Amino acid sequence: MYQVRWMRRTKKGQVPQGADQRDRVLFDKVKDHLVRIDDDVTCKTCGKRFEIPSHRALVFLEELEGLPQDVEEDEES
Repeated sequence: MYQVRWMRRTKKGQVPQGADQRDRVLFDKVKDHLVRIDDDVTCKTCGKRFEIPSHRALVFLEELEGLPQDVEEDEES
């Protein structure tokens, strides 16, 4: 399993001051999303680098609803 880092981008609460009509239209279309930070990952066993295809570098958070959450394995029982 590889760790891929993502940056969460959330929609602001209101339209910024000084926005014109075009900016308001674009603001209405904005959704919360994740942007992939890593373009490639390294295998933990062999050290070989793999490039991640760029066709899925942005994911809308609404697409993730209903999926199981990742559980951190740092906790020991």
